[in-house]
Amino acid sequence: MNESRQGQKYEPLIIYPQYYDRICQAEKYASSLLPFIPRGLPVFQSHGICHSEALIRFIHQMLRTLPISLGNEEIFLLFLGAWFHDIGYIHPISIHDRSRHAELSSVIIRTDPFLSELLTENERSDLAFLVECHDSRIDLMTKRSTSLLRLHLVTALFRLIDALDLGTDRCPSEVFSLIEDGLDEHSRRHWKAHQNVQSCFFKYPSLIIRVYDPEDPFFRLRIVPHLEDDCTSCSPIFGKSGLEPCYLAIETSDGKMPDISP
Repeated sequence: MNESRQGQKYEPLIIYPQYYDRICQAEKYASSLLPFIPRGLPVFQSHGICHSEALIRFIHQMLRTLPISLGNEEIFLLFLGAWFHDIGYIHPISIHDRSRHAELSSVIIRTDPFLSELLTENERSDLAFLVECHDSRIDLMTKRSTSLLRLHLVTALFRLIDALDLGTDRCPSEVFSLIEDGLDEHSRRHWKAHQNVQSCFFKYPSLIIRVYDPEDPFFRLRIVPHLEDDCTSCSPIFGKSGLEPCYLAIETSDGKMPDISP
Protein backbone atom coordinates (compact mmCIF):
# COMPACT_ATOMS: atom_id res chain seq x y z
CA MET A 1 0.00 0.00 0.00
CA ASN A 2 1.13 3.58 -0.72
CA GLU A 3 2.88 4.93 2.39
CA SER A 4 1.02 8.25 2.34
CA ARG A 5 -2.34 6.47 2.13
CA GLN A 6 -1.32 4.15 4.95
CA GLY A 7 -0.31 7.17 7.02
CA GLN A 8 -3.69 8.79 6.43
CA LYS A 9 -5.49 5.61 7.44
CA TYR A 10 -3.77 5.57 10.84
CA GLU A 11 -3.05 9.29 11.07
CA PRO A 12 -3.73 9.61 14.83
CA LEU A 13 -0.92 7.12 15.50
CA ILE A 14 1.62 8.04 12.81
CA ILE A 15 3.87 10.01 15.19
CA TYR A 16 3.82 7.15 17.70
CA PRO A 17 5.84 4.35 16.05
CA GLN A 18 5.21 1.96 18.94
CA TYR A 19 1.57 1.90 17.78
CA TYR A 20 1.74 2.87 14.10
CA ASP A 21 4.26 0.21 13.10
CA ARG A 22 2.30 -2.49 14.88
CA ILE A 23 -1.12 -1.57 13.48
CA CYS A 24 0.39 -1.73 9.98
CA GLN A 25 1.69 -5.21 10.76
CA ALA A 26 -1.70 -6.17 12.22
CA GLU A 27 -3.48 -5.03 9.06
CA LYS A 28 -1.15 -7.04 6.84
CA TYR A 29 -1.69 -10.16 8.95
CA ALA A 30 -5.47 -9.78 9.21
CA SER A 31 -5.69 -9.16 5.45
CA SER A 32 -4.09 -12.56 4.86
CA LEU A 33 -6.78 -14.25 7.00
CA LEU A 34 -10.04 -12.42 6.30
CA PRO A 35 -10.47 -13.66 2.68
CA PHE A 36 -10.89 -17.18 4.10
CA ILE A 37 -13.96 -16.33 6.18
CA PRO A 38 -16.85 -18.47 4.81
CA ARG A 39 -19.21 -15.92 3.36
CA GLY A 40 -22.33 -17.93 4.13
CA LEU A 41 -24.25 -16.94 1.03
CA PRO A 42 -27.12 -16.55 0.49
CA VAL A 43 -27.89 -15.33 4.01
CA PHE A 44 -25.01 -13.26 5.34
CA GLN A 45 -23.31 -10.03 4.34
CA SER A 46 -19.58 -9.56 3.94
CA HIS A 47 -17.33 -9.69 7.02
CA GLY A 48 -14.08 -9.36 5.11
CA ILE A 49 -11.46 -6.71 4.35
CA CYS A 50 -13.96 -4.16 2.98
CA HIS A 51 -15.90 -4.34 6.24
CA SER A 52 -12.73 -3.63 8.25
CA GLU A 53 -11.84 -0.72 5.96
CA ALA A 54 -15.32 0.75 6.47
CA LEU A 55 -14.97 0.56 10.25
CA ILE A 56 -11.67 2.44 10.05
CA ARG A 57 -13.47 5.26 8.19
CA PHE A 58 -16.13 5.36 10.91
CA ILE A 59 -13.43 5.44 13.61
CA HIS A 60 -12.00 8.59 12.03
CA GLN A 61 -15.46 10.18 11.82
CA MET A 62 -16.10 9.38 15.46
CA LEU A 63 -12.73 10.72 16.62
CA ARG A 64 -13.35 14.04 14.82
CA THR A 65 -16.71 14.58 16.52
CA LEU A 66 -16.38 12.95 19.96
CA PRO A 67 -16.26 15.74 22.60
CA ILE A 68 -13.55 13.98 24.61
CA SER A 69 -10.13 12.77 23.52
CA LEU A 70 -9.16 9.14 23.45
CA GLY A 71 -5.65 8.04 24.36
CA ASN A 72 -3.24 6.53 21.87
CA GLU A 73 -3.68 3.08 23.42
CA GLU A 74 -7.47 3.38 23.08
CA ILE A 75 -7.26 4.47 19.43
CA PHE A 76 -4.83 1.62 18.77
CA LEU A 77 -7.38 -0.77 20.29
CA LEU A 78 -10.17 0.55 18.04
CA PHE A 79 -8.05 0.00 14.93
CA LEU A 80 -7.12 -3.49 16.12
CA GLY A 81 -10.80 -4.20 16.70
CA ALA A 82 -11.61 -3.20 13.13
CA TRP A 83 -9.28 -5.92 11.84
CA PHE A 84 -9.88 -8.74 14.31
CA HIS A 85 -13.43 -8.48 15.73
CA ASP A 86 -14.85 -10.94 13.16
CA ILE A 87 -11.81 -13.19 12.80
CA GLY A 88 -13.69 -15.95 14.65
CA TYR A 89 -15.80 -16.45 11.52
CA ILE A 90 -12.80 -18.22 10.01
CA HIS A 91 -13.24 -21.11 12.46
CA PRO A 92 -15.28 -24.06 11.08
CA ILE A 93 -17.60 -23.98 14.10
CA SER A 94 -18.94 -20.62 12.90
CA ILE A 95 -20.27 -22.22 9.73
CA HIS A 96 -22.82 -24.09 11.85
CA ASP A 97 -23.16 -21.61 14.73
CA ARG A 98 -22.33 -18.06 13.67
CA SER A 99 -23.51 -16.70 17.02
CA ARG A 100 -20.24 -17.94 18.52
CA HIS A 101 -18.00 -15.84 16.30
CA ALA A 102 -17.18 -13.29 19.03
CA GLU A 103 -16.19 -16.06 21.43
CA LEU A 104 -14.05 -17.70 18.74
CA SER A 105 -12.46 -14.36 17.85
CA SER A 106 -11.45 -13.97 21.48
CA VAL A 107 -9.84 -17.40 21.56
CA ILE A 108 -7.85 -16.65 18.41
CA ILE A 109 -6.69 -13.30 19.79
CA ARG A 110 -5.51 -14.87 23.04
CA THR A 111 -3.72 -17.83 21.45
CA ASP A 112 -2.54 -16.84 17.98
CA PRO A 113 1.31 -16.93 17.81
CA PHE A 114 1.60 -13.84 15.62
CA LEU A 115 -0.63 -11.72 17.86
CA SER A 116 1.12 -13.06 20.96
CA GLU A 117 4.37 -11.72 19.51
CA LEU A 118 2.91 -8.45 18.23
CA LEU A 119 0.82 -7.43 21.25
CA THR A 120 1.45 -7.32 24.97
CA GLU A 121 -0.58 -9.54 27.26
CA ASN A 122 -2.63 -6.53 28.39
CA GLU A 123 -3.30 -5.47 24.79
CA ARG A 124 -4.48 -8.96 23.84
CA SER A 125 -6.70 -9.04 26.92
CA ASP A 126 -8.25 -5.66 26.06
CA LEU A 127 -8.79 -6.68 22.43
CA ALA A 128 -10.37 -9.99 23.50
CA PHE A 129 -12.76 -8.08 25.80
CA LEU A 130 -13.72 -5.69 22.99
CA VAL A 131 -14.50 -8.45 20.49
CA GLU A 132 -16.38 -10.54 23.07
CA CYS A 133 -18.61 -7.59 23.96
CA HIS A 134 -19.19 -5.79 20.65
CA ASP A 135 -22.59 -7.46 20.25
CA SER A 136 -25.56 -5.58 21.76
CA ARG A 137 -26.81 -8.82 23.32
CA ILE A 138 -23.95 -8.49 25.83
CA ASP A 139 -24.73 -6.19 28.75
CA LEU A 140 -21.56 -4.15 29.11
CA MET A 141 -22.61 -2.88 32.53
CA THR A 142 -22.26 -6.40 33.95
CA LYS A 143 -18.79 -7.03 32.51
CA ARG A 144 -15.80 -6.48 34.78
CA SER A 145 -12.34 -5.47 33.64
CA THR A 146 -9.01 -4.62 35.27
CA SER A 147 -7.81 -2.71 32.19
CA LEU A 148 -6.05 0.62 32.65
CA LEU A 149 -7.96 1.92 29.61
CA ARG A 150 -11.55 3.19 29.48
CA LEU A 151 -12.33 -0.22 28.06
CA HIS A 152 -16.10 -0.16 28.48
CA LEU A 153 -16.34 3.21 26.72
CA VAL A 154 -14.07 2.11 23.86
CA THR A 155 -16.07 -1.11 23.48
CA ALA A 156 -19.37 0.80 23.42
CA LEU A 157 -18.04 3.12 20.73
CA PHE A 158 -16.81 0.15 18.72
CA ARG A 159 -20.19 -1.57 19.05
CA LEU A 160 -21.84 1.37 17.30
CA ILE A 161 -19.06 1.69 14.73
CA ASP A 162 -19.51 -1.97 13.76
CA ALA A 163 -23.31 -1.71 13.63
CA LEU A 164 -23.10 1.29 11.30
CA ASP A 165 -21.62 -0.58 8.35
CA LEU A 166 -24.74 -1.05 6.25
CA GLY A 167 -25.68 -0.91 2.60
CA THR A 168 -24.77 -2.31 -0.77
CA ASP A 169 -21.05 -2.61 -0.01
CA ARG A 170 -21.97 -5.44 2.34
CA CYS A 171 -24.94 -6.80 0.36
CA PRO A 172 -24.22 -5.81 -3.25
CA SER A 173 -27.22 -5.32 -5.50
CA GLU A 174 -25.43 -7.17 -8.32
CA VAL A 175 -25.09 -10.25 -6.14
CA PHE A 176 -28.66 -9.88 -4.88
CA SER A 177 -30.05 -9.84 -8.43
CA LEU A 178 -28.33 -13.14 -9.14
CA ILE A 179 -29.44 -14.98 -6.00
CA GLU A 180 -32.82 -13.43 -5.14
CA ASP A 181 -34.89 -16.25 -6.62
CA GLY A 182 -33.07 -18.76 -4.40
CA LEU A 183 -33.39 -16.87 -1.11
CA ASP A 184 -35.77 -17.79 1.65
CA GLU A 185 -37.97 -14.97 2.92
CA HIS A 186 -35.77 -14.19 5.94
CA SER A 187 -32.67 -13.80 3.77
CA ARG A 188 -34.47 -11.84 1.08
CA ARG A 189 -35.68 -9.26 3.59
CA HIS A 190 -32.17 -8.95 5.03
CA TRP A 191 -30.66 -8.20 1.62
CA LYS A 192 -33.55 -5.90 0.59
CA ALA A 193 -33.06 -3.83 3.75
CA HIS A 194 -29.44 -3.18 2.86
CA GLN A 195 -30.37 -2.15 -0.70
CA ASN A 196 -32.21 0.88 0.73
CA VAL A 197 -29.12 2.32 2.47
CA GLN A 198 -27.17 4.86 0.43
CA SER A 199 -24.47 5.81 2.98
CA CYS A 200 -23.71 6.00 6.70
CA PHE A 201 -21.81 8.46 8.91
CA PHE A 202 -20.79 8.61 12.56
CA LYS A 203 -21.21 12.24 13.58
CA TYR A 204 -21.32 11.97 17.36
CA PRO A 205 -23.83 11.72 18.94
CA SER A 206 -25.77 10.77 15.81
CA LEU A 207 -25.50 7.66 13.69
CA ILE A 208 -26.59 9.04 10.33
CA ILE A 209 -28.17 6.63 7.86
CA ARG A 210 -28.89 8.09 4.44
CA VAL A 211 -31.60 6.09 2.71
CA TYR A 212 -33.52 6.12 -0.54
CA ASP A 213 -36.90 5.46 1.07
CA PRO A 214 -37.28 6.07 4.82
CA GLU A 215 -40.56 4.15 4.84
CA ASP A 216 -39.12 1.05 3.20
CA PRO A 217 -40.59 -1.82 5.26
CA PHE A 218 -37.52 -4.03 5.00
CA PHE A 219 -35.31 -1.21 6.32
CA ARG A 220 -37.79 -0.24 9.03
CA LEU A 221 -38.20 -3.79 10.34
CA ARG A 222 -34.68 -5.23 9.85
CA ILE A 223 -32.22 -2.40 10.42
CA VAL A 224 -33.84 0.34 12.51
CA PRO A 225 -34.72 -1.80 15.58
CA HIS A 226 -31.23 -3.35 15.65
CA LEU A 227 -29.49 0.04 15.55
CA GLU A 228 -31.83 1.47 18.17
CA ASP A 229 -31.03 -1.50 20.42
CA ASP A 230 -27.32 -0.86 19.91
CA CYS A 231 -27.72 2.80 20.89
CA THR A 232 -29.80 1.90 23.95
CA SER A 233 -27.33 -0.74 25.09
CA CYS A 234 -24.47 1.79 25.04
CA SER A 235 -26.29 4.66 26.77
CA PRO A 236 -25.40 3.68 30.36
CA ILE A 237 -21.71 3.48 29.46
CA PHE A 238 -21.80 6.91 27.85
CA GLY A 239 -23.62 8.30 30.87
CA LYS A 240 -20.92 7.03 33.23
CA SER A 241 -18.34 8.79 31.04
CA GLY A 242 -20.23 12.09 31.08
CA LEU A 243 -21.32 11.75 27.43
CA GLU A 244 -24.76 12.10 25.94
CA PRO A 245 -26.17 8.92 24.41
CA CYS A 246 -25.97 8.25 20.71
CA TYR A 247 -29.11 8.16 18.59
CA LEU A 248 -30.17 7.08 15.13
CA ALA A 249 -30.72 9.85 12.56
CA ILE A 250 -32.31 8.85 9.25
CA GLU A 251 -31.90 11.13 6.23
CA THR A 252 -33.22 10.90 2.71
CA SER A 253 -30.76 10.85 -0.17
CA ASP A 254 -31.10 14.66 -0.54
CA GLY A 255 -29.91 15.14 3.06
CA LYS A 256 -33.31 15.98 4.55
CA MET A 257 -34.59 14.50 7.81
CA PRO A 258 -38.00 12.98 7.02
CA ASP A 259 -40.93 12.48 9.36
CA ILE A 260 -40.94 8.75 9.99
CA SER A 261 -44.17 6.89 10.60
CA PRO A 262 -44.11 4.88 13.82
